[in-house]
Amino acid sequence: MSKIKPNDICTCSSGKKYKKCCFLKDFNKKIEEENKYLNGQEISSDKINFCINYYKKMYEKHKIINITDDINLDNYKTYQIKNYVNKTIMLLERTEKNEELFLNKSNDDNVDIMFMYKGVYRVFNAKNILKYDEDINNIIMKRDNFENIY
Repeated sequence: MSKIKPNDICTCSSGKKYKKCCFLKDFNKKIEEENKYLNGQEISSDKINFCINYYKKMYEKHKIINITDDINLDNYKTYQIKNYVNKTIMLLERTEKNEELFLNKSNDDNVDIMFMYKGVYRVFNAKNILKYDEDINNIIMKRDNFENIY
């Protein structure tokens, strides 16, 4: 199927040209999809809220988003790619919706948070967030310094 052009008849069978019918609706849908990848979602729980606030204090120059409800094993790489060039830290809490992703990335049943940044991820238990400070800081510093070199 070829891409519909503005002057083509709309595929919704209205008989109107695409630009006068569904173009704006489709355009807004694409923008909404992009925003989902770049801005995440509202806070979904106290646990993820705690983690987001914790990292906001540590990395003030970075954007920190919650992607708990939107991410799965199929779109994991898309989130990484869409946010690779900007300073966006992505956090997600383990839920039924993303359980398959957590199982794929860790064999530890006690982990409940995933940290993603520029192609790297870490899984940990929110109760032990302090134990991962050095590791997370190293990831961010290495990724940000690598970008500054090139």
